[in-house]
Amino acid sequence: ARYYLYGFNQNDFIADAVAGYNFGKFGVITGNFTYQLKEAPYIYQHYFYDSVALWSYHLPKTKIMDIGGKYQNTKYGITADLNYYVADHLPVYPGTSSPYITTGVENVFVAHFGNRNGIKGFHLDNDIWFTEAPNTGFIKQSYPMLFTKHSIYYERRLFKDFLWLDVGFDLRIRYQNNAPYYDPLLGGFYPSYTTLTTYPILDFFTNFKIKTVRVFLKVTNISSAMISKGYYSAYQYPAADISFQAGVKWRFFE
Repeated sequence: ARYYLYGFNQNDFIADAVAGYNFGKFGVITGNFTYQLKEAPYIYQHYFYDSVALWSYHLPKTKIMDIGGKYQNTKYGITADLNYYVADHLPVYPGTSSPYITTGVENVFVAHFGNRNGIKGFHLDNDIWFTEAPNTGFIKQSYPMLFTKHSIYYERRLFKDFLWLDVGFDLRIRYQNNAPYYDPLLGGFYPSYTTLTTYPILDFFTNFKIKTVRVFLKVTNISSAMISKGYYSAYQYPAADISFQAGVKWRFFE
């Protein structure tokens, strides 16, 4: 637990608790609890630039409570968790006017399932997040209802384990999301009430490692070369079409 006695964050409070039990080959179950009372960001409360970006007032603190649990079984590569959030007084910057604090309490469920499975060097990893939030709330307007990430790749060590390599594909899908707008002035997101098109993002990657030298090659957003272009990662922020990335990382000691 933490409590702030002085400064801008005076009277802020956060408490975390985690407990679990290991059932051996049957997996591990943990439960978690978090309560947070937090001051809104300073720039949301005091900013002086022009007649549009001009405000100075004290916003109430944000209250967030999280209760959840997780199940993990490393033998079978399975992870599943469920969290219930109660969020009150969320700070929002609407872009065309001064920041404000939401007044309605939002009750949100976030479920996640993941697996890490492999056989003879072939791997299939999956992660699925499902978010259920109030239809009129800030969270519903900012986060996708469904987000999935899938990876299929081959991994192997060669030449007496001196060379490690993997090669494969990543696929990400975001479904039913009112695209948030990113404002560089405050470094925050706010709802735009404009629905993003569901668009699969396919990447190809390969990595090599020889002792302390690592090389990666990646082709991002291959989908744009196969289906219609125009993928937006956020409102008025178009994502780059198919592109190529490469890099080298060399550690001189290990």
